Amino acid sequence: MQENSVEKLKYEFEKIKKRGYIKTTGEGIGIGKTFEDLLGNSLDYYGIQIRTKRGYTKTLITLFSLNIKGPSQFKIKRLRDVYGYSDKNNHKALYCSFYGDCYTLIANKYLFKAKVSYNDKKVYLVILNHMYEVIEDYCYWDFEDFKEKLETKLAYLALVKVWPRVINGDVYFHYYRMMIFKLRDFETFLKLLERGVIKITFKISYISGEWMGYEKDKRTTFQIDEKNLELLFERIY
Repeated sequence: MQENSVEKLKYEFEKIKKRGYIKTTGEGIGIGKTFEDLLGNSLDYYGIQIRTKRGYTKTLITLFSLNIKGPSQFKIKRLRDVYGYSDKNNHKALYCSFYGDCYTLIANKYLFKAKVSYNDKKVYLVILNHMYEVIEDYCYWDFEDFKEKLETKLAYLALVKVWPRVINGDVYFHYYRMMIFKLRDFETFLKLLERGVIKITFKISYISGEWMGYEKDKRTTFQIDEKNLELLFERIY
């Protein structure tokens, strides 16, 4: 089925590419939403996950989101309350990124690192204080959850490059290039996580404005630089 899906997507993309600049159908930038509408499908195109990216940006590509686990409920909120910092409205926030190959300073107080344990089949979040003493190392992600995300959602990935343009005050996009990748294997993902090629980001805060006081959890994301995609995937188109 995937081979047929790849050919279908290649055919649909060439039609979109030939149309040149196309007016956005989404609010704001709407790069992904517009491409989704043009395909007449979601950004999971018959088993192929699609990511869109402006051609001149260096933003990382989000692979997937996956919440952390632990011995108690609401793990990410507890991490925010304990290790977060005060935002401009004096609410606790935890917007931070860390890796598997080094410790990252968080809130000028703590050090975060992801540790891959092949014995436990888990990836642990290790947190140190400023004296390099371990505060905790029991929150984790399961190997099986990673494996399911990768093998069911990211067996195939298409990256579509976009040039935006403003014409008479309206935003238009030209979808000018597409690359399609096939996942290498789950073990490769773990090795890249250990090497710091995969970036982990927590994003949780409180909403300001009309909904001030409500929590906003943008989920925990796992991202990779475009230049490293072929370490995790085999490029097939």
